[in-house]
Amino acid sequence: MKSTFFWVLAVLMAICFGGLLTTQVVFLNHILKDRKEQFDQMVNDALKQIILRLEEDEIKAHIHEQNNQTYVSQTVRKASTELLSQDFRMMMANVDGSYPQNLPAKLTTNEIKDCRKLSSFDGGENNFEATHKRMQEEMSKRVSHNASVATTIAIKMLSEMQSRNLSDRFSSEKLTQYLYDEFIGNGLNLPYNFSVIDENNNVVCQDNKYEMKEKDGFFKRQLFPNDIYPKASYLTIYFPDRKHYILSALNLIIPSIALTFLLLVMFLVTIFFVFRQKRLSEMKSDFINNMTHEFKTPLASISLASQMLHDGGVSKTPQTLKHISSVIYDESRRLRFQVEKVLQMAMFDKDKAGMKMELIDINEIIDNVCVNFGIRIDAKNGELLTDFKATETMVMADEVHITNAIYNLLDNALKYSPAKPKIEVKTWNEKNKLIFSIKDYGIGIKKEEIKRIFEKFYRVSTGNLHNVKGFGLGLAYVKKVIENHKGQIKVESQVDLSTEFIICLPIKTPKNGN
Repeated sequence: MKSTFFWVLAVLMAICFGGLLTTQVVFLNHILKDRKEQFDQMVNDALKQIILRLEEDEIKAHIHEQNNQTYVSQTVRKASTELLSQDFRMMMANVDGSYPQNLPAKLTTNEIKDCRKLSSFDGGENNFEATHKRMQEEMSKRVSHNASVATTIAIKMLSEMQSRNLSDRFSSEKLTQYLYDEFIGNGLNLPYNFSVIDENNNVVCQDNKYEMKEKDGFFKRQLFPNDIYPKASYLTIYFPDRKHYILSALNLIIPSIALTFLLLVMFLVTIFFVFRQKRLSEMKSDFINNMTHEFKTPLASISLASQMLHDGGVSKTPQTLKHISSVIYDESRRLRFQVEKVLQMAMFDKDKAGMKMELIDINEIIDNVCVNFGIRIDAKNGELLTDFKATETMVMADEVHITNAIYNLLDNALKYSPAKPKIEVKTWNEKNKLIFSIKDYGIGIKKEEIKRIFEKFYRVSTGNLHNVKGFGLGLAYVKKVIENHKGQIKVESQVDLSTEFIICLPIKTPKNGN
């Protein structure tokens, strides 16, 4: 499949997951907002009822203390008697004998007659309506007067209550009971602390455990707000577990979001491995093509040399035989070397590469490789410069694999160098470490490719150079060898200037015992 298909699929899936997560987050915010508003409403309703009950208790207690209960009862009975007297009933009656709203049903026949007799003193029976109206106005004035007297008494009583200290206007025991009753009644079975603060910001009473750790969960309500001259006294309530109560609404939605997020992570991981496998598939295809090309050349040379041996028309002089045998030997070595590189990588993948660790001199190993490799450089009229400054050169290593790694680095430097190559090999010591570098002045490596050059089958773009062959396994093999020797390898490169591979290995000394 084409990469476009996978990219389109990845984008569509990302949009779906993004929309799903966004929807869940918005729904989550609505749940939290509704839960918070519901909690605040229940608390405010409970506080409102508590304050009303405290006001009722204060009025009842004040009436009882002033011994006004009898006076009030007598006043009420007197007013009731007056309102229900026969004269008043007749005065409030309509002409047809019916009563206005909220008064007893109808006048009796005798009461109507009496009412008409009363009207005859003021102009006869025909003037009944005028007399009735005047009597109603008179009674209204008397009722208004009584109401004014009652209002004056009420204001005086309220003034007496408000003049007292705040601590005398309510009972802390009843307040505690009211708080418990109202909160439980509203479904707020949560721990809480309360305090009462007067107009001077002094604490009148409070819960023994009162301690406000944060503003969240704090409520404040004015006490006795219906006073004639209200004072700045407040009842404060603090719910330390308010946040947990609100978040408890997410017990079901959070697992859903977590599972969605987990699916998103799994999707991203799957997409990553799909693209990785696709890239590996493409690299393996390139590897097979390169391998076919690399194998085809030596096989063709061997086949041609074999054919020449069997061809009777070719003279079998010693020089000819020597040349043909040399071609067969060189090409077979080349073929064997390529096969060994593939097998080496297969062995490393399966962790079956047996490392025969022994004490070796790195300066000596590098010098031997440079001497053998120098012939190839001389053939191109190049130069190989060595600078061995390392004084502590003994390391524990596998001589074969270290030698192959150094040879691969030199071979890479030669491949990516111009017609007349220049390669520098150096060694030095740093803090119980032996460091050697191989530097060429060739085409260099781009920054975006440096991090991938140690991947299997990956080959750096060669630009205008088309004679560079290989499987893309050499540097992967080198990195694996260095890591198995507990070392590090890094690359420093500038395009069209130079490339330098720096390898660091631990030194074998009696002190560190490596």
